[in-house]
Amino acid sequence: LRVSVATLVVLVVLIVFFFIISTATSYIAATTIIGPWARLNAIQEQAISKFVPKGFLRLLHCSRITDLSLGKVVQQPLTIMKLDIRDFAKFTKTFKKEEIFEYLNTYLDHVGPIIRKHKGFIDKHQGDGFTALFDSASQGLKASIEIQSASKAFNVQVEDKYPAINIGVGVHTGDMLVGTVGEA
Repeated sequence: LRVSVATLVVLVVLIVFFFIISTATSYIAATTIIGPWARLNAIQEQAISKFVPKGFLRLLHCSRITDLSLGKVVQQPLTIMKLDIRDFAKFTKTFKKEEIFEYLNTYLDHVGPIIRKHKGFIDKHQGDGFTALFDSASQGLKASIEIQSASKAFNVQVEDKYPAINIGVGVHTGDMLVGTVGEA
């Protein structure tokens, strides 16, 4: 009986010892190896999100950029809004190249939040305009109307620095294929 109690005590001590060692090893690994990798992944995701909209990932049923794969595609009804800055080449002829980008980014800072407010995202930038996608026609139409008004406010805000902006907006709803295309 004494031998079995002693064996049981030794077993309990060994189990506790291995539990403490495994907990300490896990903590050390998490703080020295896994933690920095997780932070690096978060930094990469944040950097990539500047170029790949979260709305695009959501549309393709992906939570992170690493969930995407070449050829991933969905087909569903969407609303597309195309915005074009009229006579852009004409009035930016005298701009320095940095001023062109500053002007476009200032305008996008002005209208981007409106698109997101109406549950849309800018799918692609096309020189002097962009294409945005929305889940419904009403969201796209509301955003386009608000952007028209916001563009007038933008003109007042930047009138000392830039010429007035004049935009054209088109909105269309229908079945669309959205996905990833490229080379492997």
